[in-house]
Amino acid sequence: FEGVQGGLLFIKSTDSGKNWSQPAGITGVNIENYPNGLGGDLYSIDMNRNGVTAVLTGRNDISIYKTTNMGSTWTKIPIYPTSDNTTLTRADRSDGSYSVIVDDNNKVHCFWGVTSSYTDGTDNFVDLSRQGIAYWNENMGSKPPIIIPQTYFMKEGNFAKSPFGRFNTTNR
Repeated sequence: FEGVQGGLLFIKSTDSGKNWSQPAGITGVNIENYPNGLGGDLYSIDMNRNGVTAVLTGRNDISIYKTTNMGSTWTKIPIYPTSDNTTLTRADRSDGSYSVIVDDNNKVHCFWGVTSSYTDGTDNFVDLSRQGIAYWNENMGSKPPIIIPQTYFMKEGNFAKSPFGRFNTTNR
């Protein structure tokens, strides 16, 4: 849809499911923002009783798409813009698990599994000090998400430069 494989469409009903709208795209979920596709299962959606709806999605570009008018218009709120994850040697990405909540005050709360990797020019590494569950909400604005400390994947020792895999292997 609109050049995006595995893109997101939505349909809506305003009469308790008796009638449904035609499928429509979410503004911003397009080939320009997702040139490698999005994935049909890589999102979470929530709507509160006020009709405010939020979709959390992305891998390198972790973003919220929010509507306050049943999908007539959407606002993209980047949490990790793609540029932040392509110009750095280390990139924080989603592992594809998401949860989004729109509270009764219309504020969006986001959770996702973090996987972080970086390269030294030759080898690729996983930064286990940044594995865990990330949290962000709209009051945080452009501040980076936090990784909930109790969810860090840490054991004995310093895993900050652990290569891919458990047995000291590298991915070239």
